[in-house]
Amino acid sequence: MKKYIFEQKWILVFVVIVNIIVAAMSVYIAIILRDALDVALNMDMSGFRGVMIVSAIFFPVFTIFYYLSQALNIKLVGKIAINIRKDIFKGIMKKSITEFNSVNSADYISALTNDIDLLRVLL
Repeated sequence: MKKYIFEQKWILVFVVIVNIIVAAMSVYIAIILRDALDVALNMDMSGFRGVMIVSAIFFPVFTIFYYLSQALNIKLVGKIAINIRKDIFKGIMKKSITEFNSVNSADYISALTNDIDLLRVLL
């Protein structure tokens, strides 16, 4: 599995970086909500404006990074699945006709579809 993951090292680097940014931004959401609650309880209108300005800038940026994170994750998993399918297909095609016929064809189909889909879920 390491082979397939590290074949896509640039996407993997971007996935890790963007996921770290999204995790940090998720923590900062709690700080923004804390500040909003403090301002609301103290009835501080100038503080409220500040929190709203920060929120108006932060949440669209967070949304963009979250979307980017999801898109990169999907792209990475898709490329890994394609490479695994190629290797499985090459392995099947290298078999002789007698070796191929000795195994139930459902096993080949399972290897190409169900097993790869299971890996997608795990990744």
